[in-house]
Amino acid sequence: MSPLEKLYEHSRESILPLLRHHLPASLLVLGTILSPVSPAYELHVPIWSTIPPTADGSPVPIDSQGTIIATLPPLPGSQMRIFDTSESTQSPGGTDGAELEAARRRVIGALRTYVMEKDRTLAMIGGLHELWVEAAEKEIAGGEHRPVCAVWMPPVLGSGKEQRINLDVGEREGDVVEGYEADIGRECDVEDFSGGSDVARDSVYYSYRLPWATVIRSFSSSTSDKVDPFQEIWTASIDRAAPDLAAEDAAQSKVRPPACRVLTDADGCIGALSTTMGHRRKGLAQWVVREHIKSGRGLMGGGSEGQWASAVIFERNIASQKTFGGMGWKRAWGCSWVAVDRSGEYGDLAGGGTVKELRAGLRDTDLVTKNTLEGRGA
Repeated sequence: MSPLEKLYEHSRESILPLLRHHLPASLLVLGTILSPVSPAYELHVPIWSTIPPTADGSPVPIDSQGTIIATLPPLPGSQMRIFDTSESTQSPGGTDGAELEAARRRVIGALRTYVMEKDRTLAMIGGLHELWVEAAEKEIAGGEHRPVCAVWMPPVLGSGKEQRINLDVGEREGDVVEGYEADIGRECDVEDFSGGSDVARDSVYYSYRLPWATVIRSFSSSTSDKVDPFQEIWTASIDRAAPDLAAEDAAQSKVRPPACRVLTDADGCIGALSTTMGHRRKGLAQWVVREHIKSGRGLMGGGSEGQWASAVIFERNIASQKTFGGMGWKRAWGCSWVAVDRSGEYGDLAGGGTVKELRAGLRDTDLVTKNTLEGRGA
């Protein structure tokens, strides 16, 4: 069992220079810290590290070695992202075995401290680098395997401080499809996002992320997604029952449902890409991703960090891999979501109970397989 690691709380200012130095490997943690939030939510993102802070609160040296953990905003539940400085230099055969083993002990020790002392409600370790998954499965989650994901990125240009990704955000011939138009995410789209995602989330999460959503809507009368007549009847009843709400509700009811949709998750990664049946094989997925990035909604930190973007894709989701690969994106590294076993050493979740149901849900890959076979995201 890896020994516990002491964790120190950090301010954004003390840790951001180090994380920027390790881009793009630090994207998931940096994106979590910088991810913009809706004005309705004033959320603090706790940051912990095995690296001690400086006495005066100034940035830690960028050559410091250690593990950094950032807690995601608590919608819809408790998750976190973790990065170790060894990940940015790790390559097959490129790191001494002893150094890698020391980093593994540090990462797992930091995770054990976090789940035992810093967040007793934590249910999920998210986006865990493939280097640490096996050890985390053994020491924290009981050794059970989950569907594997990977971080995908556009091509990286330059080096050092000049390093950026080639977003290629300009419209390409064929991006704009006749009969369709790009739009922002709207409240009436929440259920479409919820029903079209590979990952089960409460609708409140999608409502929370709507300001960073992009959709493609059909406006052709020949398409099958016309306004539901029952929706119009429902809106008419609202007119009679609550005239003060009628205008907004009526406007929402006239918006056609998304033919294709995407958003930026709370860790700064592009996700929830899905194309509705009847609108596939038209190039809408690549169009909505390019539009999402061009608008800034798909850039890490809403573009505050310049040109950085990433996506997390299930390894089984061949359709999404082809979509991003067709735009020049490449697989960068593997990662997994590991459920914390609260039934033993790490105790119960707040309010009692364990994460057995959550773990069982992660093992159920029927939805992932179904979406892959149907070509969701293509």
